[in-house]
Amino acid sequence: MKELLVRGLQAAGFATLLVLAGCQPVGEPPARDTVGVNGAGVVTAMPNEAVVTLQVHLRGEDVEALRGQAERRVAKLLARLAEMGIPDDAIDSSDIVSHRESAVQRDEELVAERFFVRRSVEVTTRELDQVGKLMDAATEAGMNQLSTPRYRIADPRAVYREALAAAAADARANAEALATELGRSLGKALEIEEHGGGTAMMRLASAEQGVPHDEMQTSIRKGEITVPATVRVRFELVD
Repeated sequence: MKELLVRGLQAAGFATLLVLAGCQPVGEPPARDTVGVNGAGVVTAMPNEAVVTLQVHLRGEDVEALRGQAERRVAKLLARLAEMGIPDDAIDSSDIVSHRESAVQRDEELVAERFFVRRSVEVTTRELDQVGKLMDAATEAGMNQLSTPRYRIADPRAVYREALAAAAADARANAEALATELGRSLGKALEIEEHGGGTAMMRLASAEQGVPHDEMQTSIRKGEITVPATVRVRFELVD
């Protein structure tokens, strides 16, 4: 009887050991207290690059004459850009596009056609003060559809990384505020996640895109560009 009782106690002790081992595996560190927070950062920068699309739109009945006229206007524009010192690798000149817009038939016979012809030139420059002169040169060359200049940052990833660093600092400040309020201290960062961002936004632009140049002002207004970033960080809490 005594031997059975000892064996029962040994079995119960072994079972208790298994339960404890299940709660906290042998050799693993205890679970840590943590706090997860979000952080936001925004960097504001002035644009250092501009992209302008210059087009000639022509309509008429003689498609070959229209194509020739468009080519001459573009050639005049390219010569003017060369005089302004704009390098060839900053100019993207697309192929000419043409199609028939309408046709008039009489007694099943084609008596008249009307065609549309378009040629585009895209110019990228870091001489932002040159943008107004560039658009004036396009008008003088006969380009009749000028886009709103698109201002941007030449190296947006570098600016975005600055915003990420600001977001990480904001996350730490948020975590420190929570830890202090709870009577704890902030330990090291355990997890860091990037949560989107990096979409640059300009606060001020010029005229509407695609309007005829005679309805636009040559004076070009450019504004600041803001680049946001957000992160989520989990920090360790220590006593």
